[in-house]
Amino acid sequence: MPDLHLFQRRADPPPAKVNAVTLTVSGTVLWIVATVVVGVLEMLGRVPENWVDVCFVGRGDGVVGCAGLRPRVPEAPPGRLSRPPRAGLQNFARTGTKRAPEVFY
Repeated sequence: MPDLHLFQRRADPPPAKVNAVTLTVSGTVLWIVATVVVGVLEMLGRVPENWVDVCFVGRGDGVVGCAGLRPRVPEAPPGRLSRPPRAGLQNFARTGTKRAPEVFY
C-alpha cells in the first residue's frame, strides 16, 4: 500500500497581484446599484423586504473597506527618523510669535 501524506505541508502560493482599492470601490458601486434595483423591485412587490437590508449592509461594508484602504505613510527604514522632528521651544522663541507653531502628525 502506498504511503499517503495527507497532512504534508506544502509551499504557500504566491500572493495575488490585485489592486485592492479598485476591487473594493467597484464592489461598493455594485452594492449601490443592487440597492437601487432591489428597492425598485421591492416597491413593485417582487422581492422580500429583507433583501434591501442585505444591500444596505453590503454598501456599509464597502464604505468601511474603502476607509480602511486610504493611503498610509510607509515606515521609515531602521536607523532613520520615522517622522520629522517637532518644532520645539527653540523655534517658538526665534519666531517671536505669541502662539505655538502648528504641527500635525
